[in-house]
Amino acid sequence: MTPQSTTLDGSYTLIKSTDTTYRMDTESLSIRGLCCGRDAVKQAVYKLLMTEKDTYVIYDKSYGVRLKDLFGTDISYARAVIRLRLEDAFKNDERIKGITSFSADAVKNKLRVELSLDTVYGGISLSADI
Repeated sequence: MTPQSTTLDGSYTLIKSTDTTYRMDTESLSIRGLCCGRDAVKQAVYKLLMTEKDTYVIYDKSYGVRLKDLFGTDISYARAVIRLRLEDAFKNDERIKGITSFSADAVKNKLRVELSLDTVYGGISLSADI
């Protein structure tokens, strides 16, 4: 017996994906449960900051931030460029509306980035060493 099939009529329903994701524990380097909302956005920004753009085949070409070429450059140049690159990276996430404050300072051999974001869940502040 041959199953009956139907043809597509051209209509579709757009389903928005859920905001729930696995919670990363950066201290113990493990996955612990789930998170959503503000915590999911905060984690997404952290992951974005820690991922070099165009390096890992698991991510598409628009994911991550290009930072390698800034190593060894003048700190004032790096500060200006990093903000622009972050704005470019965040435009791909519909939950993030924009950067409200930004600072980047050299701390030993890393750059400490502190930023505040306007998101659909309200303001989020975070810092990371990159």
